[in-house]
Amino acid sequence: MSYEVHATLPDLANVEWTGATPPPAIGAAIVATINGCGPAIVTGYFTQEGYLGVLCDLLAPPAWHVRQNKGNPRGHLFGPECKPAETAHDVSTEFGRACFARDWLEARERTAAAALGAVPGIGSGAMGLTPDDVKAEETYRRAKACHVAAFDRLRDFNRTFTKTFKSELAAQRAATRGAKRAAQRREFFEDVYILPEAYSPDLGI
Repeated sequence: MSYEVHATLPDLANVEWTGATPPPAIGAAIVATINGCGPAIVTGYFTQEGYLGVLCDLLAPPAWHVRQNKGNPRGHLFGPECKPAETAHDVSTEFGRACFARDWLEARERTAAAALGAVPGIGSGAMGLTPDDVKAEETYRRAKACHVAAFDRLRDFNRTFTKTFKSELAAQRAATRGAKRAAQRREFFEDVYILPEAYSPDLGI
């Protein structure tokens, strides 16, 4: 079985890429859709039996994947097993990559929570509790298991994320608060005065 690693994108005239979109560039943010492996960064390429795949670092892989690969969260993905990802974060930095992973995990948990909340009969019992007959249904049990798994995965990621990037997160929160205060000052002065175009609320007027 032929297998070769490539540091650059091979000539597509000689290999077949089976993805729905063009092969992602090295450094690009993608989502590994197979087995729910999630957010990843492309690090290279490989070819096998005439087909092209991407090598990637998985940013928040499932626990079973980490155990199976002895702590090395690397991925080998063919075209149908991944898709491009949209993120506002700078994934060339460790913090940006971690924020990209956190956003994906949070979205996944929200989706699972919504699916659980949509199960017929949930919360229909006394004091908003879910009746036992509803909990016994396969639909509920599957939705509950999916939400628990998504919640646990996000919780475990955040335990490390908040400690590793404590200073970056503090700076991010400070910037957000500063921008909010500046917007509030400008809104106040616009209500009271006619402001010149050069006015900046950062001047502390």
